[in-house]
Amino acid sequence: MFRNKLKLFAISLTAVWIVLFIKNVDIPVYFGGDSQFVGWARLLTYRNLIALFSVVMMAVSIHSIIQLRHRLKGSPSGLTVTLTVVKDKNYDYVNTLATIVTLFSVIFISVDGLRDFMVFLVLMAVVGICFLKTNLYYSNPMFAALGYKLYTVNSNCEKLKDDAIAIYHGNLSTGNKVRFYHISDNVYYLI
Repeated sequence: MFRNKLKLFAISLTAVWIVLFIKNVDIPVYFGGDSQFVGWARLLTYRNLIALFSVVMMAVSIHSIIQLRHRLKGSPSGLTVTLTVVKDKNYDYVNTLATIVTLFSVIFISVDGLRDFMVFLVLMAVVGICFLKTNLYYSNPMFAALGYKLYTVNSNCEKLKDDAIAIYHGNLSTGNKVRFYHISDNVYYLI
């Protein structure tokens, strides 16, 4: 279950990973005939470590989006269930978007020394813990950009918990027949 949360966390901060990479990457490039290697000390800086971490998280984000789309094409948890109650929950996207905008102001901290690097790590750890522990990972603005909507649903199936949070590509209404994939806690993908 934690792996699913981590994937959704990576997707939700895709824009942050891109900005962090652009802001911090510092690799000198010269293609002249007299070019030479600048040395590892010039390449292994705190800023480049953040850029490398950003590249890894962007790769996790892209991989997770591809997995999500593949998962939604098949292998759900069982037969179709009928939804008995459907409530729109798309306003959560706005709340998380505000959090991400606030995070952008934090990532513009200059990272030139060990102290700044440690502050950056602590801030990113706090953001990550907050996203994963408070279930903010499901209210991912990237999902809104990809056409997914959030709902609170009840169904005629005991495996799909009452007042479950549903992520669905398209519009849902009471009476729809869907299949589901459990992410964690009370969060599900609906197919």
